[in-house]
Amino acid sequence: MSKREQWVDRLKFWGMLAIYIGHFYEWGGWLYEFVFTYHVPLFFFVSGFFANCSGRYTTGEYIKKKVNTLVIPYLFLGLLNIVFGVLLYNLDFHTFLLMFKSFSGIRSNMDYFGSMWFFPCLFFMEVLYELLYRVFRSRRLLVFVGVLFYAVFCLLKIQAHILLSLDCVLLYFIYFALGSLLYKYIKDFEVFRLSAAGKAVFGVAVICSVVLACLTFFQKGHLVSQVIYLIKFKPLFLIALYGWDIAIALNMIFVSILIAKYWKWGFLGKLGSETLIFCGTEWIIKDGLQSIVEMLGGTCNLENPFQVVAFSMGCLVISHFTITALLKRSFPRLVGEKTICKTGESLP
Repeated sequence: MSKREQWVDRLKFWGMLAIYIGHFYEWGGWLYEFVFTYHVPLFFFVSGFFANCSGRYTTGEYIKKKVNTLVIPYLFLGLLNIVFGVLLYNLDFHTFLLMFKSFSGIRSNMDYFGSMWFFPCLFFMEVLYELLYRVFRSRRLLVFVGVLFYAVFCLLKIQAHILLSLDCVLLYFIYFALGSLLYKYIKDFEVFRLSAAGKAVFGVAVICSVVLACLTFFQKGHLVSQVIYLIKFKPLFLIALYGWDIAIALNMIFVSILIAKYWKWGFLGKLGSETLIFCGTEWIIKDGLQSIVEMLGGTCNLENPFQVVAFSMGCLVISHFTITALLKRSFPRLVGEKTICKTGESLP
């Protein structure tokens, strides 16, 4: 992707807002379970847009680029989180060790480094996809590889607690591969270019998608799961069971893409262009903002989904003007804002 696409940045914003909402857990009510059906797959799907299939970089140059944009920010932001945790919570040594353990990239439900596992997982996924593409030269075949990886993860009941989140590469590779395959079609798609019949079919698809999204939100999607458990033929049962989760995620990715392409609010694009920093500083801005509010005599008790959404949006906006702006200005290379391309110039 040689030119920055504003709708892609807006799509990343909606994904990051869902991540922030999801990490408030039960405070978000049904909204918490809803965003967890798709927010992580959405980010890997979008990341697939940037796969090196055009051959713009050699494999070595591409890996070096990803070290600059993912590994170095992971290390820098991870250390920043540790410093913040020690200062804010006056942590004992045992809790400090737990924080440092999370620095190893193991996905966990700890508040500390809640989103940081994404950095090493995405790095290894990018590298794996690059190597496989150099061998097979087929994006469609790599989607099939993603299906196999997903099946291995589910059938072996792998627990997502492995060093550097390597296990999650298996779980989410299919979304990355689909993003790489479908990007050019999504980019070029415009409703007004369709024929009358095409617009009618697209309209029906949108209505069905929104209905499924509503059923998922209101927890009615479990009715399909109950039907799936009635299937006696085990191979078909497994395909239906694990395929349903993918279908739910892809449906919400479709809805998110529609919103991102046709709600053209430029400020959302600005926020979306900073999602990796938002990811690495999520805990800092959330707990730091709550601490400041309490220091001023206020409270931050979130009691319903509306408050969770409002506070999450507020965190992103405040972060944009404060810690994110500071890090981009003071440490651009350490947060992945600038890399060196093969001709030597700096790239944003």
